Amino acid sequence: MAGQNENYRLFWMLGVALTLPMILVSGPLAGYLIGQALIKAGIPAFVSPLLMGLGLAGSGWQSYQLIKQLNRKPDEKTESFMQEHQAHEQALEAAAHAQAVAHHGAKHAQHELPNFVTVLSRLFPDQGWAHFLHRWENVLFSSLAAALILWAFIRSAKKEGLVPEGLRNFCESVVEGIEGFVTGILGSHGREHIPYLGTVFLYVLFMNWSGLIPFFKSPTSSWGTTLALALATMIYVQASGIKAQGLGHYLKHMAGNPSNLFGLVLIPLMLVINLTVEFVAVPLSLSLRLFANVSSEDRLLYKFAELNVLFKGLPFFFQIFANVLAIAFSMVQAFVFMLLSTVYISLLLPHDNHGHEDHGSPAGNGPSHETAHAH
Repeated sequence: MAGQNENYRLFWMLGVALTLPMILVSGPLAGYLIGQALIKAGIPAFVSPLLMGLGLAGSGWQSYQLIKQLNRKPDEKTESFMQEHQAHEQALEAAAHAQAVAHHGAKHAQHELPNFVTVLSRLFPDQGWAHFLHRWENVLFSSLAAALILWAFIRSAKKEGLVPEGLRNFCESVVEGIEGFVTGILGSHGREHIPYLGTVFLYVLFMNWSGLIPFFKSPTSSWGTTLALALATMIYVQASGIKAQGLGHYLKHMAGNPSNLFGLVLIPLMLVINLTVEFVAVPLSLSLRLFANVSSEDRLLYKFAELNVLFKGLPFFFQIFANVLAIAFSMVQAFVFMLLSTVYISLLLPHDNHGHEDHGSPAGNGPSHETAHAH
């Protein structure tokens, strides 16, 4: 045990010697880079040295903690820690079999390529930060996708000139395409919904595509991510319906638009049906469809990677073909998510145009929302 402690201390000293210079440099450097970016964004110039000072202070504190851990004497360990360590050693042998079984099951249950968070959690299994990253990896990769979208559009918005070029030209083309699609369905109400629908489309698309980057992951392969997107869309759809119709007409729509005694009798049944459709069926259909398709794409890529390992790279061209299919299907899934969200919004918007077109007919109210939901 003493030899193991000495070896551990030796490796710890080597790690400190290698990481201490990087820690001392990384803090001020990160503060300088962030400060320069904020200055270009219009923040006063004093922010850069302030951030550099904060980075230096943080680096100094981390260095102090490392040296403090290095200089800690073995005899300072408490008796309770030693007992806990001995109990841990005794439990290792008993847990080895269970761990092997769990690892075997996890290997067979794995259906996606490993990402850098998974690699870090395996390299540092006893580190709390590695477990934290592994637990919140979907949030991490979805945040990276959101940061990339923000960076692209903020950068393109700062470019000036009458003729758009490069990134600005690409972003404007994407926005114009989304605007034409949304207004084609929602008509005059479409422009106010373009910010949300366009953001959802790009967000889902970038999250789908992130799984094609080596050591990255598609957050949409997790039902938790797609369910959060679906719930946000459900809330936006209902809020848009209340804003467009007013609370009274919105509740009347939920009650089935009763116009006679028979309609009044059916109010409880129509409330149950419409509330179930709007608050259960809509988020489930959006989330499960996206989750099932993206997770199937990840499983397909993983299986082709397995075949490349088993057959020494012979199915490599099939892997390329699968990647091309995944790129196309990811775009289709993002488009379908935006399309369904647009349709759900249209079902709760006032249908004034339909009313004017059918005003001369005896049944001038047009198709009901319930009929549209049924279709």
